[in-house]
Amino acid sequence: MSRVLIVLLEYYEPDFQQTVKCVEDTDLPFEVVSRDGVGNMSRAYNSILMDPLWKADYLWFVSNITFDPEVPHKLAHEMAKGEWAALHPSMPSSDHRFQWPIKDFQGTKETPFVEWTAPMVNAEVFSDNPLDEMLAYYYMDLDWCYRVKEKGYRVGVHHGTQIGHTYLRNKDGHPIRAIRSQLRNYWTPISQKHMTEKYGKDWTNKLWPK
Repeated sequence: MSRVLIVLLEYYEPDFQQTVKCVEDTDLPFEVVSRDGVGNMSRAYNSILMDPLWKADYLWFVSNITFDPEVPHKLAHEMAKGEWAALHPSMPSSDHRFQWPIKDFQGTKETPFVEWTAPMVNAEVFSDNPLDEMLAYYYMDLDWCYRVKEKGYRVGVHHGTQIGHTYLRNKDGHPIRAIRSQLRNYWTPISQKHMTEKYGKDWTNKLWPK
């Protein structure tokens, strides 16, 4: 049986307790990684590699989502079927159509990339290919997927699973959200410059071919 460790990104908003409850209901081991509420997501997720105690076949990176307890188990079962570097649950709130649920389809489809909202990742692949910490919020998923696909791995979406991802990003009012938004805006041009230096001016076409 595949070993799954949930890597839970801490949020300070009260609604985050919904995610904590979902994680606890899976009965899987989990570790909470911190970015002090607003900081670098890539660095926070990479910090799991500094913990010598974790042992897992798959790491499920969980942010501000809700889900049924069987979701990570289904993802792990699919991961074991092929050379997947990462599989993401379907997500009706995604900005990318290829991550939306498909009616009457429960299978898995290869995709150009997967978001870093809730990907289940091969632990060995992640250990060899951590996230680029110069990409604090945006583009880290494009970058990571491109790098592992260059090594022959696949990424995709498992449409037999689904998550909810609206309860934080669609709400206003909590002061920390404003700070996080400011930091995202600050980092965006830095990240775009880094991507250009890393992949060239046509990095969007290279990493996300239409």
